[in-house]
Amino acid sequence: MDTIEKKEYTRDEYFDIVAKAEFKMEYYRGQIFAMAGAKPNHNIISGNLLTALNNKLTDSNCIVFNSDQALAISEDTYFYPDIMVSCGKVELDEKQIRLLNPVLIVEILSTSTRGFDKGKKFALYREIPTLKEYLMIDADAIGFESYYKEEGELWRISSDNKLSQSIPLYSLDVQIPLDALYKKTLGLV
Repeated sequence: MDTIEKKEYTRDEYFDIVAKAEFKMEYYRGQIFAMAGAKPNHNIISGNLLTALNNKLTDSNCIVFNSDQALAISEDTYFYPDIMVSCGKVELDEKQIRLLNPVLIVEILSTSTRGFDKGKKFALYREIPTLKEYLMIDADAIGFESYYKEEGELWRISSDNKLSQSIPLYSLDVQIPLDALYKKTLGLV
């Protein structure tokens, strides 16, 4: 992640800058980070997963959000996950812009974000009281890793890298076949 400029920004300065920006920017403890465009497989996987989730959750009280939906984690941390799902009443921040209550957060891993997404970002996501599941999908090879919060701070880990398998999303009581997720990706199937 590259910062816009090496200086500390207040939360209100960030809100002012992002309101006028032509691209997405994340905010983490006073630093503003420009969001780079995604590569083709990232976009294909994201589209496939959005479609699958919307189809499976049509008759539920859950809403699927794409990467244009901002997430407020705390007063000094705002991210744009690749996909989020909120169930029940959608809760937004005081500006009615940033989501507060995701049940599921999905990040599609790229070479440049993999370490941060698996480490620090997951640690920050775990601070969200409503979060039940965190799913990471590989954009460079077939595979996923997911964490489901069972009780207290106990997290169940699932992973696989075979097209014949499915991703169990326990928080939503659905399964997403990997072959559907990676359909039409370039050079992976």
